[in-house]
Amino acid sequence: MKKFLSSLALLLLISSNAFALSDSEYKEMLKDSSFADSEKELAKVWAEAKKLPAKFFEHLQKEQREWVSHGRDKRAESLMKADKTLSRAQAYAQETGSRVEAINSAIDAANLTAEKLSDGFFINNDNGKYIELSITLEGGNLTAEFTGKNGNSIWKADGKISGNVLTLSGEKGSASITFWNMSYPLVVCDKSLKDSGVNVDGNYHERVTAF
Repeated sequence: MKKFLSSLALLLLISSNAFALSDSEYKEMLKDSSFADSEKELAKVWAEAKKLPAKFFEHLQKEQREWVSHGRDKRAESLMKADKTLSRAQAYAQETGSRVEAINSAIDAANLTAEKLSDGFFINNDNGKYIELSITLEGGNLTAEFTGKNGNSIWKADGKISGNVLTLSGEKGSASITFWNMSYPLVVCDKSLKDSGVNVDGNYHERVTAF
């Protein structure tokens, strides 16, 4: 048990001394099986993340620092406010489980394939705009299409994967879609595409079902 606690402490304090839970609080919460299990899963997936290429792990490590320093605590608090029946340990267990899913998603992005992107559906509703992005795979070819709120096509192009980036090339220009995880791609258009009147730049987020 001592070795288990030590490894988790190293994981959660990888870059920050600002650990919101005291040692005594943390040990007390480990008596809750759901929290203890979630911590074991976190340690397991983090060990896998360490095997990623340096640029991926460094990006993920930065996210992990932010999560440890404040993100985890804020989200656990929100869970408790939303569901008064949750204990503190249960709320932290749920949030840790979500973090495990996010790290697994990052691992998938680092090993991006056409099959993983097939039937992907994302939306961008930042700054009052609404753009849908759908990615399909047919006959070994990846195609991405951006559409507006009313279903009108904005731009459609074929894509090729290199690392964690899907590069799109079409009649009006090109764009890159960078995946640091599978749920939140970043789209960046080149100048020629923007000059043609197409601007689909922005951070997108996954939507499970297209309507």
